[in-house]
Amino acid sequence: YASLDYRFPEHIQYAYMLKPFEKEWNYVGNQRLATYTNLPKGEYTFLVKSTNSEGIWYDNIKEMKIVVLPSFWETGWA
Repeated sequence: YASLDYRFPEHIQYAYMLKPFEKEWNYVGNQRLATYTNLPKGEYTFLVKSTNSEGIWYDNIKEMKIVVLPSFWETGWA
């Protein structure tokens, strides 16, 4: 993920959350990477927000739907 404010990109701060896996935002400074491992099967929503180049948080939450499919041994084919 990345912000579209290019004036001072080193000043932009980020936060993300994976609903319903997490209940609170992860404030990660200027890091633009989120990693999740061993998520249970199900549907999730990844949310990310950022500050502007002046460090002010504003209402710019973006979301992406994610579906974790069951492992092959959890399917009818197994």
